[in-house]
Amino acid sequence: MSGTLRIKLLAMLREVTGDAEIGIPLPNDATISDLLEEIQKDYPALYARLVAPNGDLVDDVHIYRNGRNVTWIEGLNTAISPSDVITLIPHLSFPNDHSKRK
Repeated sequence: MSGTLRIKLLAMLREVTGDAEIGIPLPNDATISDLLEEIQKDYPALYARLVAPNGDLVDDVHIYRNGRNVTWIEGLNTAISPSDVITLIPHLSFPNDHSKRK
């Protein structure tokens, strides 16, 4: 079974997609890592703001599942389902596009 996961975008991340909220279809047994793979396909500019070229999550954007930072749950292995709400929160001092970092 699958459904559409709601992702809320705050501050400058809204400018990346042009929306305050996006939906990503995912199965019930997905993880944050699976979500990032789907974001990479559908929203490559957003992905570049979330993931560094080495594949690690950037330090200046926090990913929350239902109000809890996934870093303190299981990081990229945090389980998510379509009934969850993901919120992406950047720091106020947002850097340049991470895809241009070396």
